[in-house]
Amino acid sequence: MNSTYYDVSFTDYTNTIDFNNGGYGSGNQTFDLSVDLTASEYWVTWSGDNASISSSKPTTWVDYQRGSLTAGKLGTICLPYAAKVLSGGSVYKIASKVMKANGTDLAYINLTAVDALAAGHAYIFQADGTELNIQYTGTEAAEAADDGGMKGNLAADAVTVEQGNYVLSGNQLHKVTGGGVTAAQNRAWVTLTGIGVASARGQFYIGFAEDATGIENVKGNENGNAPIYNLNGQRVKSAANGLYIQNGRKYIVK
Repeated sequence: MNSTYYDVSFTDYTNTIDFNNGGYGSGNQTFDLSVDLTASEYWVTWSGDNASISSSKPTTWVDYQRGSLTAGKLGTICLPYAAKVLSGGSVYKIASKVMKANGTDLAYINLTAVDALAAGHAYIFQADGTELNIQYTGTEAAEAADDGGMKGNLAADAVTVEQGNYVLSGNQLHKVTGGGVTAAQNRAWVTLTGIGVASARGQFYIGFAEDATGIENVKGNENGNAPIYNLNGQRVKSAANGLYIQNGRKYIVK
């Protein structure tokens, strides 16, 4: 199934639209419309040489896709429109932070799952496959929001992440202590602005190298003593019944 979006213009025909098919099907296509002719956008879905057109966005329509992912990988995301995840992972916001014993240094951030993404707000996602597929559901944000302990980049050009903030890499948080750290479009970083302090880590959390969620850290470490992680990316002492990750690979304990 090829799903392609088109901006279309009306011809003088009654209830028809002519447009080039962009390489799908054969030649130009003319559709007899049983749709609202006052709509400003139409969605065309191709299957082989056949296509259907609608003035309502299909429920499976993908507006944004993040590819080249692996199951268990954590990443950041900030989109210009309100949106929802169709498939490929789960999205979280920062719920609280846990400090080290000195009360100054960050130990963990606790996360909580969300069902929808607000326009211009930044989130953390965990992939459960190779692609994260998202559909836009609302209006566009004028600029990226700086709240919820995170901030993202909506601009086409990468932006500099200031010192003292945190970036997510290799399923670990890293504090920015020098220059040259940037965030590409639709990526985000952790500021911890306005985030309250918790006494302990929660069900889902991200920490640092000495106690991180880092599933990618164990890849290539092929030995039976390598750390074991559950599908939430949390390190576990031993594997009970269920699905786990060790040495970067999934396995089942029965």
